Amino acid sequence: MASGALKHFTDRGVPGPDGLLSLGWYRPYLPVTQAYSGPASPYWASKAFLGLLLPPGHPVWTATEEPGPVDTTDRVLALPGPGWLLHSTAADGIVRLVNHGSDRQPPPPAAYPESPHYSRLAYSTATAPQTPADDCTVTPDQYIAVLDGSAASRRRRIHRLHTEGRTAASWYADDGSAPGARGSISTVSAVHGPWEIRLHHVRAQAGNGVRETGWALAHDDGACTAEVGEGWVAVRRNDGLTSALACLRIPDGHVAPREGTVVQAVGNNAFGKHSALPVLHHPHHLGTPLFLATLVVLTADPRLRDDREALLGGARVAAAADGMTDVWFPDGHHERVDVRAASGRGGTETSASR
Repeated sequence: MASGALKHFTDRGVPGPDGLLSLGWYRPYLPVTQAYSGPASPYWASKAFLGLLLPPGHPVWTATEEPGPVDTTDRVLALPGPGWLLHSTAADGIVRLVNHGSDRQPPPPAAYPESPHYSRLAYSTATAPQTPADDCTVTPDQYIAVLDGSAASRRRRIHRLHTEGRTAASWYADDGSAPGARGSISTVSAVHGPWEIRLHHVRAQAGNGVRETGWALAHDDGACTAEVGEGWVAVRRNDGLTSALACLRIPDGHVAPREGTVVQAVGNNAFGKHSALPVLHHPHHLGTPLFLATLVVLTADPRLRDDREALLGGARVAAAADGMTDVWFPDGHHERVDVRAASGRGGTETSASR
């Protein structure tokens, strides 16, 4: 693990030409820093040299290096404490973290502004959240929000519901105080392989829109390519890394109409100069609870990224007789998901905020 982490950065030009570690990721990038960051912050990396205190005969130096867990098989790990689901894929070595618990908020009623480092729906080892300069606005990645004119609801305080097996759930609400938009959204996530299926209950005023975003891809070698179809959108980096979103049929048999678009930007991401973000937009909330189902995927597996049917086809959602919800992933894998608690909690908060 230590040599793999070191190789990841040295292969990408770290340290820089001056031999120093910079404030950024692979290169200087100040928007990713926080208020407490300083010139010495990157040198927390010196902890990696603690291994030099071990004697030459220690197994750290003498044992044969073996593949890491992510290199041998696909894995899923639920962490109820922080409200996280981890799912990794051996075909591309990507680890994804689905976030239904972390928000960095102090105890109520105090509140910090939402942060891209803590409040996103998911993070991964192959992507970074969109972090523009302080004076710039950007469409946030890994997010679902109610839109009221130019304002969007904020996922500041995340209320955990459950994290177990392959599923996790949470909800958030915004009271509509500037600069937010009033509404509440509860989300249940189910994961398998490179996929996540999200089931959202959205409560908002009539006429508001709903915007959902996926993984932001960034690279220095030119802009990403984009594909947009009916109810789906995908972006692809030059090296094949692919991020996609697709609308799924909901239990009443319909697909909520959502338009797919791609937001291209320059200078908004620590992973590279050019970034691209897949977006699904529902233009008109009716004022009654809205149920949305979305397939989210991040993969560099050539068996999937080069075959749209394998990447997105076959995924669906259906109501089960016992009140649960059945979800099927593109490869046929099936999970039974309990959305009942999630659909009730967000509504309580929205009524109170109104």
